[in-house]
Amino acid sequence: MITYNQAEFIQQAIIGVLNQKCNFEFELILSNDSSKDQSNQIILNTIKNHPNGGRVKYFFQANNLGMNKNLKFALENCSGKYVAMCEGDDYWIDTLKLQKQVDFLEANDDFALCFHSVDVLFQDGSIVKDFFIKDVFDKSDSTIYDLAAFGNYIHTPSVVFRNNFLKLSDNFIKSPIGDYYLWILISQHGKIKKISEVMATYRIGVGYFSSKSEEDRAFLFLSTLELISANVENRTVSQVLKCKIDALKFRKLPHYLRNSHFNDEFSNPKFISSFISIKTLILAIFEKVKRRYKLIF
Repeated sequence: MITYNQAEFIQQAIIGVLNQKCNFEFELILSNDSSKDQSNQIILNTIKNHPNGGRVKYFFQANNLGMNKNLKFALENCSGKYVAMCEGDDYWIDTLKLQKQVDFLEANDDFALCFHSVDVLFQDGSIVKDFFIKDVFDKSDSTIYDLAAFGNYIHTPSVVFRNNFLKLSDNFIKSPIGDYYLWILISQHGKIKKISEVMATYRIGVGYFSSKSEEDRAFLFLSTLELISANVENRTVSQVLKCKIDALKFRKLPHYLRNSHFNDEFSNPKFISSFISIKTLILAIFEKVKRRYKLIF
């Protein structure tokens, strides 16, 4: 668990972890990135007063590291066989969450990561069941290729993964979106399992990424894709991500954010023909005209 200036939420996050009922030992690695609010005192009081407070290994950073550097620090201090994540503004709602996910990974060596559905909590107090996964991606088993093609369909407080290959480079620290970068690294080593049960709540609009504007989120996601595509070991995944980068530059970002190289490439007639045939292009134009004018044939 990492946190920074999340005094309003941090106690609920910690309690959700410490209330877990497991037939194995676990500990909470909690790294506070030099918060300026009351987070430190709330954390200390929660550890002191909770019966399982002794499970917490608490670090208060003397100087602000930044989100991904703080996450790297926390992950490097995890000594267990498995790692679960829950940032300081989210919380777990099922006391058997860890047990269920660890049981699955123990029985299925070919899976590297297990995640589950979450409730999405908006700032006005309304809750929606995991709309992104439900509407966009609803497979039980997936792979790194799905993750590359569909984007980040995994919410951070839902994951448990094997702790056997976390060597995070400086590129991870540079990445605007750390969790997606991490999921790609992990899924190079095995399949991904989705459990349909809702076992955590994800707050939207209060974290670093979800509180950004749509334009800013698109730019941050693009920057993350560029870093991953340049450093991922799997060449097919790298190519998929590069295609997504081109698509984002053309379809998602405003004109002034598209770099001149891309504009030059797009102005070249060979650009389109390298992706689709002339026949497909003509059919697509025909379908668009047909829909626009509601022609009946």
